[in-house]
Amino acid sequence: MRAAKCVHGRRSRHMAILKGKLRSFALAAVSAAILIGLTSAPLAEPGYGPVTDGDAAIHDGAPDGAPEGAYPDGGPTDGSEGAPDTGMAWQEKYAVSELTAVALKNTRQRTLDGMDMAAKRRAYDRAVRDSVIYSWSTFPERAMQNYQKSTMGPALAKLSLEMSVLAAEGNRQRLAISVESLCYGLLGLEKELSKERQSIANSRRLFDIQTSRYNLGLITENDYSDSQFDMQNKEDGLIPIQDRIDASIKGIFKAIGEAYDPGLPFALDLSLRLEDVGFTHDDLGWVTEEALRRDPTHYSKVETLAIREAWFEELSKYYGEETDEYSDGADLMFELRLDLELYRAQVAQNVEEAYFRVLNGHDNVRYNDRNVALKKRAFNLANERFALGRTTLDNVIRADEAYLQARMSNYNSVGSYMAEKRAFLSMFSGETVESVLSAYWD
Repeated sequence: MRAAKCVHGRRSRHMAILKGKLRSFALAAVSAAILIGLTSAPLAEPGYGPVTDGDAAIHDGAPDGAPEGAYPDGGPTDGSEGAPDTGMAWQEKYAVSELTAVALKNTRQRTLDGMDMAAKRRAYDRAVRDSVIYSWSTFPERAMQNYQKSTMGPALAKLSLEMSVLAAEGNRQRLAISVESLCYGLLGLEKELSKERQSIANSRRLFDIQTSRYNLGLITENDYSDSQFDMQNKEDGLIPIQDRIDASIKGIFKAIGEAYDPGLPFALDLSLRLEDVGFTHDDLGWVTEEALRRDPTHYSKVETLAIREAWFEELSKYYGEETDEYSDGADLMFELRLDLELYRAQVAQNVEEAYFRVLNGHDNVRYNDRNVALKKRAFNLANERFALGRTTLDNVIRADEAYLQARMSNYNSVGSYMAEKRAFLSMFSGETVESVLSAYWD
């Protein structure tokens, strides 16, 4: 009889515990359903899609503290401002903004970024659901495990999702810059083609003179053959340049995701213009801070440190300073803080190096400007001497060739300078991490 009562008492206690757990899980499930409803609203996808004024510009106005004149014409952009939301249509000339808009609309990276963000969003929602369940546990021996599941887990999942959003925006910006760079490369090849055509025209003029002199018996057959061979070589040199131009055009169409029709002419409505540096070494302090505000890696390190600091504070409540758990946590915090400081120093160094590359590029442009002026004077002088009969046409053509080469070098130096300045400006202009994430979560 006493044994029967004992068994009945144990069953009653087990049933009471089971009912308590069922009530806890039921309450947790209701709370999770509420949180899921609050967090599963559709969010805006950052980047891509039809482009409007100012959307995804590398620079949307100079940051506070920028020197006057640092951003001529409102600053460099990725060429997407004011672009139409339609597909590719043939026209006489194409603006970079139109090509960029088509590229952003057609790129497969948009789908890949969307899939990655969707997967990270599901992981975040799952972490939020799990956090509700673990927040009800009150076992002291599982306090840190419950904290990691209920608080740190969702925080890390959210950070992973935000890094995916920032990566999508970065891919979008890089695509825009890539299209612009391809367009500038095409312009350089077209300039080279123009130079070679002028060089061929000079060779033909010289060959005509040599032919007349050969017919009069003033030069040998070898001199005549050399002149003819030089002209033919230069004419043959047009073929590889034209092939490179065709390949460059095909590369642009591939980048923007459109089919290339060689039967239709393709021309760019774009030109290079020299811009002043607009910055001094004293500006590098605020430039570095602006660069950090736009750096996803810096954001990730700062947020990871904040999450781990909260975790270490919680850990300190349960483990003394003499324990291995506390010692390991303290070492981890030291490494995270040191890593953040070293990264900030690296960004500052990168900004300074980019600034000096801009200065060097500007100096090269100034040198080539002077060189063009000197070669032009030499060419004009050769023309005057030729008109007076004091020099030969061969010397005039050589002076013209040197002048053409100087102009080509100057054009290339301007393009390189603009590319260096664009890279420098892109480090600290455009959307900040905060604005990109704000647009996503809103």
